[in-house]
Amino acid sequence: MKVGRLTWIIISGSLLLCIGFIITSYRLRWSGTGFEQKTLWDWLQLLIVPLALAIIALLFNLASTRTEQKFANQRYEQDKQIAKQHYEQDKQTAEQRYEQDKQIAIDKQREDLLQIYLDRMSELLLEKQLHLSSNNDICNVARVRTITVLFQLDARRIGYVFAFLLETGLMSNKAESIVSLKQANLSTINLSRASIGGIDLSKAYLFRADLRKIDLSKADLLGAYLREANLREADLLGADLSYADLSNADLGYANFSYARISYANLNYANLNYANLKGANLNEANLKYAQLSGANLNEANLFNANLSKANLSYINLYEAYLRKADFSYTNLSGADFSYANLSEAIFSGANLSGANLSGADLTGVDLTGVDLSYANLSRTNLSGTYHLRGANLRNAKWEKTLIRKDQIAEVKPFINI
Repeated sequence: MKVGRLTWIIISGSLLLCIGFIITSYRLRWSGTGFEQKTLWDWLQLLIVPLALAIIALLFNLASTRTEQKFANQRYEQDKQIAKQHYEQDKQTAEQRYEQDKQIAIDKQREDLLQIYLDRMSELLLEKQLHLSSNNDICNVARVRTITVLFQLDARRIGYVFAFLLETGLMSNKAESIVSLKQANLSTINLSRASIGGIDLSKAYLFRADLRKIDLSKADLLGAYLREANLREADLLGADLSYADLSNADLGYANFSYARISYANLNYANLNYANLKGANLNEANLKYAQLSGANLNEANLFNANLSKANLSYINLYEAYLRKADFSYTNLSGADFSYANLSEAIFSGANLSGANLSGADLTGVDLTGVDLSYANLSRTNLSGTYHLRGANLRNAKWEKTLIRKDQIAEVKPFINI
């Protein structure tokens, strides 16, 4: 750009100098120059070719300058993009290195904390005879140290802590523990993936605790406060959760098979696809709970509150559901085959597509219930109070037993 501007200045200056010299020669009548004898045509013949060449040269120079500027801009953009890519790569590498260094530092810190805990607990064992002690002060010190370190360790090292406590006899699955976590405040603790089966956490405060994929099989969680806790994919096989508060908890895909959950509060809990086979949910509160796709095969839900819950496509095969409340519950596609539903409440419930084959419906009032496409084969409806107003469109009636006074109620839907 600077070169083109300089060329333009030189050409313009030269032309002005020539024109100035010619005009001066004319006005001052300088002899010997020969300019005073030249006509306009002579001057045109003399100057037209240089002027044309000068203009061509100038235009060419301008075109070259623009082309060079365009290439320069393209090269600048390319260099800018390359520099940006290098910067992003360097930044990403630096962030990865930082995260790695951070994880290494955290891992070392956790290892140091575990070692300090083991050393101090060993001192209490050897010097204070903790395993034989009946001194409440010493036991409380051990308990506080244990609870404190659990908040700072990862799942693997938490497993080491419980292994240490079990091996030293400080914690027991069968008798009263010297280091007990009963009624412990473990709110928001992260115990995900830890293996602590058989632990006594009765009446423990576990509000919003992260217990994903934890092994709590056969654990004692009697009366535990687990409101809004995350127990997704947790293993609670045979655990005791009687009287526990699990309201708003995430229990999706968790294993509660043969667990004791009687009188528990599961209001608004997420139990989608949970395994509750053989579980005891006697008088449990499951109002507004989500149980879509859950397995409650052979479960005991006597007098349980399941009103306004979502139980679509749930497996309740041979379940004990006497006096259970299903008011305004979504039971579409649910499997109630051979279940005991005597005296259950279905007011406003949706049983469309449900399988009630062989179910015991003694004392049930099905007035106004949606039973469209339901499977009522081999079902004894003679013990039900009413079928008045029920939607029985496209229901299956193979070998179904009904009373004479019910014929008028079902006649529009079957051929008697």
